Amino acid sequence: MENQLFIDRLTRIDELILREIDIQQDILNTIKGTEPKTNVYVSYPTIGKKDIPTGTTRINFDTGDVYLPGDTVPSEITSTSVHEKLRSIFVYIESTIKLIVKNQDKIVYSSDVPATTIQLRNIIFDRIEVQTYKPTLFWCIASTDPSGINIDLPDYYEGKPFIQRGTLTANVPVEIDIRSNLGRNARSGYLGNLGEPTSPGRIRVYEDDGTGYSSDYYVIQEYDIIQWEKADLSKVKILSTTDGTSYEIHVR
Repeated sequence: MENQLFIDRLTRIDELILREIDIQQDILNTIKGTEPKTNVYVSYPTIGKKDIPTGTTRINFDTGDVYLPGDTVPSEITSTSVHEKLRSIFVYIESTIKLIVKNQDKIVYSSDVPATTIQLRNIIFDRIEVQTYKPTLFWCIASTDPSGINIDLPDYYEGKPFIQRGTLTANVPVEIDIRSNLGRNARSGYLGNLGEPTSPGRIRVYEDDGTGYSSDYYVIQEYDIIQWEKADLSKVKILSTTDGTSYEIHVR
């Protein structure tokens, strides 16, 4: 009985010693600044993606203020304000922009970026500028974690596709406004020449990414299609020299 009490007492002493060691280690970590740190994340927009207009949008993460093109006072806010330097940023963009990352007035990164997702790591900044050449869907998330944000977006575009069918009149162009129907530019899909119901003919196709129609065009033969992958389609204009040629467009 006495032996058991002695063992229990030693066990209790060991527990107290270990607890004291843990407390001392916590104090040392705090002094050295090596205690575990919780990373902060801030996004804009706060929900979903934002169709930002043409021009320069300024996002100040330290104050949480967002200035859209033409604003002299902030008109929107980020998900939170961060009163320490950010170390990484992930950006989704629908079309080419110029991205400028700053630490106060010092430029940390400045480059034209095509439609893609981009991640910058191990930098120091507190604000960005986004210069768009046309209305563009945009989303970003910044963090105090220098190793970056672990986001893997699949090559897939959410939402229902836009589908339209019709029959062409000779030499009368038909404009299909994809952006108005999808709420953004299309990235993938197809346009088919159905070659029916009366007199099948070739279809000429012009593309507009939001900055105007290209002078170049595709020609779709009867009963053929063109397919788009990683495209940037705001509108398409189609034309046939033959009455009665039918088409179907399916884009996402």
